[in-house]
Amino acid sequence: MKRITLPAVQADGTPHWADIRGPEDLSADDYLEFTAAAAGSDTSQLGEMTKTSLKALLALGVAGWSLTGPNGDTLPIPSADPTVTVHIKPLPVAVSLFSAVQPIMSMLIDRVEDPKDPDPMSPTVPSAD
Repeated sequence: MKRITLPAVQADGTPHWADIRGPEDLSADDYLEFTAAAAGSDTSQLGEMTKTSLKALLALGVAGWSLTGPNGDTLPIPSADPTVTVHIKPLPVAVSLFSAVQPIMSMLIDRVEDPKDPDPMSPTVPSAD
């Protein structure tokens, strides 16, 4: 897990931060949650699928942060409240968060898009034939 500094400051002038999980911090359950979110979307509506997948990605990747809402209270992390994305402002903060979780997305998208790959969750190992 790594802590990144976000391009926004708290009321006391210190920069906001976020703790970002990397691929090494994810479990099989995290993989299943992400693939379910990606597959559960109506693929005829690519924009909505992308939005759902990105929200799932933030929920997987953000383990903590200092972001506050309009009332000054710390915002819940995306895994605790998927609707929190409406409060992630300004846009450079959101861009920083999505960039930080990019390694997770790259790994998961590769698995979702190539169904011919052996399933890493399979209880059996392919034969050596």
